[in-house]
Amino acid sequence: ELFNNIIKPIEEFIDLPNEDTLRVRIAPYPLGGLIFVYENITDKLNLERGVNTLLAVQKETINHLYEALIVIEKNGKIQFLNQSMERLFHIQNAKTLVGTPFNAWTAIFKNFFLDEKQHTNWTQYLSSLFINRHPINERLFLLNDLVINWFYTPLPDGSHMLGFLNVSEEWNNERQLKAYSLDLEKKNTLKQNYINQVTHELQKPINNIIGFSKSLTQQLFGKLNEKQLNYCQLIETNTENVKFLIDDVLCLIGLDQYSLTITPHPFILQNMLSSFRSMIEPIFQEKGVDFTITSKAEEIKVIGSEKHLKQALFAIVKDLTIYTPERASININIKSDKAGKHLTIEIKAPYHKKLNAECQTLGYTIARRILDAHHIKLQKQYKADTQILAFDIPLNG
Repeated sequence: ELFNNIIKPIEEFIDLPNEDTLRVRIAPYPLGGLIFVYENITDKLNLERGVNTLLAVQKETINHLYEALIVIEKNGKIQFLNQSMERLFHIQNAKTLVGTPFNAWTAIFKNFFLDEKQHTNWTQYLSSLFINRHPINERLFLLNDLVINWFYTPLPDGSHMLGFLNVSEEWNNERQLKAYSLDLEKKNTLKQNYINQVTHELQKPINNIIGFSKSLTQQLFGKLNEKQLNYCQLIETNTENVKFLIDDVLCLIGLDQYSLTITPHPFILQNMLSSFRSMIEPIFQEKGVDFTITSKAEEIKVIGSEKHLKQALFAIVKDLTIYTPERASININIKSDKAGKHLTIEIKAPYHKKLNAECQTLGYTIARRILDAHHIKLQKQYKADTQILAFDIPLNG
């Protein structure tokens, strides 16, 4: 039938069992007969099918983005915009805007700006971006508390892409959080000033009470019977405890009020321990508590803030003296680890229920703040009737 009827060339496709596709071109031969040309177009069809699939996926992905996108041609006309543009700027039938010139599509945004001047400035700015082709990422504050993050990106083919993201909720949350933070900071400052003032005002009468009770205990104004003497000693002990608490409160306020900046430097641990001993010994003598420091770290240098580490050690030991009975002992043992990387300061004292694992005394809190700033962990453990507090200090070198 082909030999008798074909006048013009025809083209057909043949699908082979091995999934290859052939294109057959049949044309009449001038000297009679037909010419059959077979071409394997399997790879070409696969490539075309893959490109079409990729474009379809890309289009669906862009349309389902939360971020609104618009692509502008070199001549300023709209080439493409996704569905998020419709939702964000309440545009109906966005597809009809394709091909809209610059002045026409920028006018769509006019109703969202605070005033005409803001819209005009933004339009002129946008025009300059299209000319200079410098990518930017900025924020727009529009009507009805609408806050938009938007960006401009020049595309390789000379076109332009704009993106818009509604961040109104995040902006309002951030603004409220900042306002709450400032308010909290003011209240915290007032609280600290109040505590600071009260504790300073308490110090004078407490010092007077301590002085008078010591005078009575020493019987400077006449002899006291045993019961009166016990009462005076009880007044002196409890007042001293209150004074320690006030000192701790003042120290804690200082750590809270100013950001604790630690500048680690090498120092000889023995020098710090000597200074610490001179600070703490009067307290032990008044309390009648034995105190020993066992150290094999003579002239060994460690790394840290000598002033603050001494303050942390003093806060811990002073807390322990409050709850340590007379003639009991507090021992500080300093030992180095086998690897030679740090020294361990171990403090042993009699166990007291007010110093259990859940209790956070002021001295313990102060020490924790200082040691945390050094990235040092304060450890607590209990063995029989003894409690042990320990922390490590890195060795120099």
